[in-house]
Amino acid sequence: MTRSEFNALSRRARLRETPSRDAAYMVLVGGVRPGVAAREVGTSPQALTNTLRKLRDAMKESIDHGHTHSIADHHIGS
Repeated sequence: MTRSEFNALSRRARLRETPSRDAAYMVLVGGVRPGVAAREVGTSPQALTNTLRKLRDAMKESIDHGHTHSIADHHIGS
């Protein structure tokens, strides 16, 4: 996933700028493992999991409504 794709998805998910969002960026754009990303930014693994879930739901909603985008090819873990 690219930076612009992540930013667009974050807007769809209505995410605020938080450490969990930063960690999600590290996971989805940088390929960092979730546990490492959470520690790096000082958030809890559960907060990161919740943020990733919001992003996954926003992506699924976009796909379900026929708004396919290249991010649809990326898997966001549960």
